Amino acid sequence: MKDTSYINGVSTINFEEVAKQQIFRSISNSNLTALRILREEYVQLKHRLNRIPTLMDFLEHGSIDPLIFSVEHGSYYHFLQKIKESVPFLSEQEKKYLFMLSAEVLNGKRRHEIILLSMLLTETSVSFEEFLHVVMEERCSTDSETLESVKRVLDLSFFTEPTRKKYGDTPIVVFTDEQQFLFHSAMSHSIQSNVYFREILTDIVQAAFYINEQYDCNEQLTLYKKYSRKDSCKLLNWFSDESSTMYGYKTKYKTCPIFVTYHKHEGVEASTNYQEEFISPDVLKWSTRSRRTLESDEVRTIIQADELDINLHVFIKKDDAEGSEFYYIGKAHPDPQSAIQGTMLDKNGQSISVVHMNLILEHLVEGKLYKYLT
Repeated sequence: MKDTSYINGVSTINFEEVAKQQIFRSISNSNLTALRILREEYVQLKHRLNRIPTLMDFLEHGSIDPLIFSVEHGSYYHFLQKIKESVPFLSEQEKKYLFMLSAEVLNGKRRHEIILLSMLLTETSVSFEEFLHVVMEERCSTDSETLESVKRVLDLSFFTEPTRKKYGDTPIVVFTDEQQFLFHSAMSHSIQSNVYFREILTDIVQAAFYINEQYDCNEQLTLYKKYSRKDSCKLLNWFSDESSTMYGYKTKYKTCPIFVTYHKHEGVEASTNYQEEFISPDVLKWSTRSRRTLESDEVRTIIQADELDINLHVFIKKDDAEGSEFYYIGKAHPDPQSAIQGTMLDKNGQSISVVHMNLILEHLVEGKLYKYLT
């Protein structure tokens, strides 16, 4: 079959042959109704199994990627309600827990949270040492920053206040003074009193493990996988989600995620229409924010990133039609000799300053992705 894994949308949607990212783009870009497409695929698998499919069923039978239910409806349970499927009752708090787990755990982008949830489904409490032992057995990173980040994600303190409210404003997991992980009392009550809720939670954890097999557990980020700005904050172990103020880049905690939209749409404001391009598969010509000079603190920090032991992480997408996620193309190093101060026009046609420099990638961009992006 012809490789079409980087095609930006297709006219005919075949859920068993088209890659996940194509599915997302095809649904969002076509005139077809996403709900109708999902319902058809759901009914087909339901008839094949003669029961309501689980998330794992979709994965094991090569059907649609179950992440699409979270993207389109918040959770699989909400999709089932939407299509008027007969499902057991869940409380509002339980539904909000599902929002959180479907958005933050099901995608499998970090194994640590999945491991801890899995352990707590079989044990009343899990000591820090027990958790650390399993993480090490799974050959995952065990640095203190990552382990602290896992705590903050599962107790919701990592998230902004609006997101915490959407996720129920109540921790899923708490870490006690006695160095024990426990489900929060509200979560524990739901698991013990609502068999259906426990089944859904178990299914999410199993599906997340399955999806996580695509990721490198010993690295914060996996080459060529797609991440949002919020993902970068979380997986680079930032104290909290600062994605709303990150824009094109932000330096913090010895890291600097850089987000590049390779092809800007025609209506983009002039002052953000940065001219960025690949010079070769491992060299990206990159631009800072407008109204910056070679003397700006944030620019000097990036130019001196290697000396300051700051890791630059580069994320890129072809255009805004791809949504909020970017391909991770690895760490980069600034080429100080290439840094030049230039100008660009603002929305009023006035000249404003900007700095251009080359970023040297640690890895050549994979051939198919490079061709697709450029």
